[in-house]
Amino acid sequence: MSEVSVVRGRHVLTMGPAGDLDGGAVAFAGGEVLAVGRFDEVARRFPDAEVVGDDRGLVLPGLVNAHTHLSEALIPGMGEDLSLFEWIIRLVGPAGSHLTREMAMVGAMLKGAELLLSGVTCVNDMFCHTNMGSLASLGAVDGLEAMGLRGLVAFGAEDAFDPQPVAAFLDEHQALAARCAATDLVGFRLGVGTLLGQSDQLLAASAAQARRNGWAVHTHLAEVKEEVVQARLRWGETSVERAAGAGLLEVPLLAAHCVWVREAEIAALAAAGVAAVHNPVANMILASGVCPVPALRQAGIPVGIGTDGAASNDSQNMLEAVKAAALLQKVTRLDPAALTAGDVLAMATVEGARALGLDGQVGSLEPGKRADLVRLRADRPGLANIHDPRQQVVYCASPADVADVWVDGRRRVADGALVDHDLGALVEASRPLAADLVARAGLGGLSRLAGP
Repeated sequence: MSEVSVVRGRHVLTMGPAGDLDGGAVAFAGGEVLAVGRFDEVARRFPDAEVVGDDRGLVLPGLVNAHTHLSEALIPGMGEDLSLFEWIIRLVGPAGSHLTREMAMVGAMLKGAELLLSGVTCVNDMFCHTNMGSLASLGAVDGLEAMGLRGLVAFGAEDAFDPQPVAAFLDEHQALAARCAATDLVGFRLGVGTLLGQSDQLLAASAAQARRNGWAVHTHLAEVKEEVVQARLRWGETSVERAAGAGLLEVPLLAAHCVWVREAEIAALAAAGVAAVHNPVANMILASGVCPVPALRQAGIPVGIGTDGAASNDSQNMLEAVKAAALLQKVTRLDPAALTAGDVLAMATVEGARALGLDGQVGSLEPGKRADLVRLRADRPGLANIHDPRQQVVYCASPADVADVWVDGRRRVADGALVDHDLGALVEASRPLAADLVARAGLGGLSRLAGP
């Protein structure tokens, strides 16, 4: 057996059958969880194990960021006064036509560091670009692999605003699938950027390619009211209805946002086994609306939490997104019990993993699952006095409280610092690429990096 490690804490939130343990510990080796239980029992079972942690901190499964765009890693902090369609046309669209694989890799490493330092061990990315021939989406896999993050990557193909041969998009899906197959931790999904963003020809070809290869699909759905209106004008039906008609509900489908869904559409998505992702911070910044999370979950739809992209959030701080998810539902419904700390913590771990089809591997701390876990420290103000561990993770914790992170049993963060990577070097590597990107994309009116 590989060398055994034991991580202990005053509280272990397993998010699995063992529930919440006081004075608990998790033992793992070879990337696999071996035991979860009281620390004294685990220590007796593995007397020679390395022990990390103390009797005051908190241990939980690694957080699952169920929807983001690493394609936006180099362009945060612009366009706060734009609605979604304006933001696409003026910011991410122009940038996407100039992204390269190098930019993608460096950006994914930079934001991968931010994800790890906020307790994320698994990320579901949709890489959007129209620089066809560059295979830029493969750079996201390069970056995640370099950072040791678990994840899924999709190429968010769209040709409605920048028409190009359909074959070029299908070829990139194939190349990305092959690149993901060559990794240990990164899987593949076929991406449909948005239904409105695809020509009818590309949408039909995308759905057919997914069905033919048995690929799951990652898309945006019912994100803003304008989407519903434009879908009706274009097809005479909503985007949810169009997704069904195009055959996207016939394959495993992950739908980001689901803000503007009707009751009958929620029932249809549930019946089809569709999973959803709530992106509260991005929805607030872009004034998109409020996802009916309680209704989706009540219908049996797994709902994960996502940061969304680095240009629509504008960070990859998952703990911030978790807190916002709870607060947004409470204030919108004027009901403090609308979404509890336990609800959103499940959404950020085991329910998010279920939404991605990964709950057999991660999302909870159980023997036989992969060792993706986080230790939060209690020697900082945020968690100095833990009265209710679930509430304090959701409402009090910040990246400053993230002490240690393991992905597949490998320590990626130790005592609050990246392992095997220099954070300052990642930052420096990103700067010339970000300046080059905004200059090429003509974003001078939005970014000071582009010069006068």
